[in-house]
Amino acid sequence: MGAELSGYRKLIAWERGLDLVDAVYDAVRFLPPDERFGLSTQMRRAAVSVPSNIAEGYCRQPRANVNHLGISLGSAAELDTQVCVCLRRKFLSAEQTTPILRLILEQRKITYGLISSIERRFGLESTDSPPSTRRHPA
Repeated sequence: MGAELSGYRKLIAWERGLDLVDAVYDAVRFLPPDERFGLSTQMRRAAVSVPSNIAEGYCRQPRANVNHLGISLGSAAELDTQVCVCLRRKFLSAEQTTPILRLILEQRKITYGLISSIERRFGLESTDSPPSTRRHPA
């Protein structure tokens, strides 16, 4: 059973999710002191939610797996918004946020691919098609 539970560790989506967690934890250290318990906490939770939902979904039936991957995508979108807030408020620079935004974009593409693969493999009805992965400049 232990090997089965750790199978998600082989997923590129999960690995990139952990990369995203690392990048966010590194960046939030530079937030102003009055944001350390607000925005910082939200960003860390959203980032951790990305690989956590990939792992949780992996251990479930295909339809539930796709649902958890969707939750992971939602957390990535939440984090994208929070990074945009940091840029607009000048809490973090473009230099500090660009790596995070690139990881979010990569994460979304990989996760949508994983969802499509699961849907094809198990003959599930396709979920909503992915929205454009192009980012609008902040």
